[in-house]
Amino acid sequence: MILSLLACTSPSRDSAPALAEDTGWPQVDLQNPVELQPGWSAGQAGLAFQSALEGPYPDVRVIGATYLEWIARGDELCPGGDSLQPPAVSLEGCTSSSGVHYAGLSGWSEDTDRWGLQVADFRLTDPEGRSFLAGGEAVVSDGGGSSYLLLRGSFHDTGAAGWLGQGGSALLQVIGSQAGMIAQIGMSTPAGPLYTDELLVGSACMEGEVFLKGLEGGWYDLNLDCGCGPVRFGAQELGEVCLDDEPIRAALQEAL
Repeated sequence: MILSLLACTSPSRDSAPALAEDTGWPQVDLQNPVELQPGWSAGQAGLAFQSALEGPYPDVRVIGATYLEWIARGDELCPGGDSLQPPAVSLEGCTSSSGVHYAGLSGWSEDTDRWGLQVADFRLTDPEGRSFLAGGEAVVSDGGGSSYLLLRGSFHDTGAAGWLGQGGSALLQVIGSQAGMIAQIGMSTPAGPLYTDELLVGSACMEGEVFLKGLEGGWYDLNLDCGCGPVRFGAQELGEVCLDDEPIRAALQEAL
């Protein structure tokens, strides 16, 4: 790794649920707590889980390629070196002859089957007002019959398209092989904040516990056993749903 300081019930039978909206911090009366009630039926929650798990997921390769494009706009003094070996410079930052300002810390690693930002804590800006802010890591590995990606942190390029252009924070770790995929996911989706510590997506079955935050501020819990399972809201069991694993598998495979 090169470490450097850059000068720098069936879901389909229910109506679609309302999508989550950020309304700011809730006002909580700690003396008289109110027990939350579910805003979705089991079927509506199933639709929301299906939508959230289908992605789209952040593209780790786009993050890496965008970083290299920014570094290529530097020169021998700022940030110095070539695109893969920028030298250590001050955290105060510097401006290259192209007008790009580099400030922060980055660690780029690349070999035959693994590459990416293993350390990212920087802000890059150009004369046109575009900026790239990053904090975290974004790594891809593909070789030996298996694939691996890790995205952890916050990334935003104001001139990019898709997830990177919108900016956001995410945890996405996927290990893929011929037998299937294992995914750890923590990210915002149009259906609401989504989290799963371990989702197993095999060729025939999908298993794991998935959590999704609803409009009322509570978490729905879906425990999948071969694609089906009960939906719970706190201590309340709302009913059983089944998810379609094919589009979920395709979305995770596309991320890999």
